[in-house]
Amino acid sequence: MIAGITEKEQKIIERILDKYRKDYAFFYYGSRVKGTYEKTSDLDVLIKGKAEMPLAVLQEIKEEFDKSDLPYIVNFSDYYKLDSSFYECIKPDLIPYNWQEVKLGDVCEINKQTYSLNENWQYAYYLDTGNITENKIEEIQFIDLNFQKLPSRAKRKVEKDNIIYSTVRPNQLHYGIIKSKPNNFLVSTGFSVLSVNKLFVDASFIYYFLTQKYLTEKLQAIAEQSVSAYPSIKPSDIANITISLPPLEVQKKIAGVLGALDDKIELNNKINQNLEAQAQALFKSWFVDFEPFGGKMPDDWKIGKLGEIAYITMGQSPNGSSYNEDKQGCIFFQGRAEFGKRFPSVRLYTTEPKRMAKKNDILMSVRAPVGDFNIAVEDCCIGRGLCSIRAKGNFQSFVLYTIWSLQKQLEIFNGEGTVFGAINKDSLNSLPITIPSLANIGQFENIVSSLDNIIRNNFLENTRLAELRDTLLPKLMSGEINVDDVKILADKSSFTGEI
Repeated sequence: MIAGITEKEQKIIERILDKYRKDYAFFYYGSRVKGTYEKTSDLDVLIKGKAEMPLAVLQEIKEEFDKSDLPYIVNFSDYYKLDSSFYECIKPDLIPYNWQEVKLGDVCEINKQTYSLNENWQYAYYLDTGNITENKIEEIQFIDLNFQKLPSRAKRKVEKDNIIYSTVRPNQLHYGIIKSKPNNFLVSTGFSVLSVNKLFVDASFIYYFLTQKYLTEKLQAIAEQSVSAYPSIKPSDIANITISLPPLEVQKKIAGVLGALDDKIELNNKINQNLEAQAQALFKSWFVDFEPFGGKMPDDWKIGKLGEIAYITMGQSPNGSSYNEDKQGCIFFQGRAEFGKRFPSVRLYTTEPKRMAKKNDILMSVRAPVGDFNIAVEDCCIGRGLCSIRAKGNFQSFVLYTIWSLQKQLEIFNGEGTVFGAINKDSLNSLPITIPSLANIGQFENIVSSLDNIIRNNFLENTRLAELRDTLLPKLMSGEINVDDVKILADKSSFTGEI
């Protein structure tokens, strides 16, 4: 409950305001929310509708409160009459009138089940903290207990809808929600495992609440004050987090909106994986195994060098004073730190670019690990850790999958000459490759470039969806936006959110 409102008083307030919530949102603020109230302190309520509340309606509400058994006065402020600076001042304290303020420990049980060797499992599936990031699992280890020992940290049991949250370095985002699992599934004791009380809370709502940036930063700050070998939090730090809980049906709606966005992102990712696998398989069939050509390289093809089909530009780092995260200047990639599975994420900009890569150029790491590559989504500056690779003709997809096929050759440079691997422009230009006839390259390009365009468009859509989700998340969690005002429109060709 809100500190300054008893359960009996809350029922009186809800009974009156519920009649008007179709057209207006009501938020508590002030001393009774902050816990600085006195017995006779007024209750401050903000009204927020699509327009200013008519005076007659406001007077009707006031009269109902005057007749009620509330032991204090209720003061109303209309959003449309507030000074903007005053609104910004009270905004962090606003709580929807029908939401409850509780500790996570009041609605979740943490580390409920532990595995015992007496259970005598014959096998186990094990998830370590480093193998999940933002709900994406990279690997689950299978352990045959007849021949292998469990890792010492493999002790936490999990169930469907449990939330797992790494207690070491929260800013590394090793968390997730278990929607399906194999039998005999264990996770590391480096996780806190949250089991929600489903009578009061929705597991997905709690998961999304815990993914908010401000909360990650708060938990990281606590971790950095710890006395352990690594920055870490205790399960009690999670249990003591205060959360404003809407009614259960609203929690499910909020989680449904955010989940729909994540589901579409995941669908696009799966489509992209499938399309990329098709393109790679086609390249291997034609230009490595020569399957359409009887298993032999055609006579009009040759073994040449990468420099014959591609322009290579080595990166050069701008002055460090020009770097910024405020979108001043052009996008800048120093090395592979921002690389994703296919496209990089944008973090840095520079106002003094030296060497530029163009949209759709291949960005390849020229320092350990040599050979990692992504594709430039737009023109960007590249630092000394990268080079750009661009086709000398209209066959960028062919060059892209050629680079993919060169990964084993490039691996040699990771240990060559120095402690840290590197490759120079001459070595790149001299990499041996198969150069087909222009006609065969054109045939491949006609097929695969369309697949690559779909992959790119899906990535751009995912970027927009993630931005929409990240914008909605804190606003829905605080009640600033009413979930009923959010419309998610989805069909086979588009997926957009409207507020």
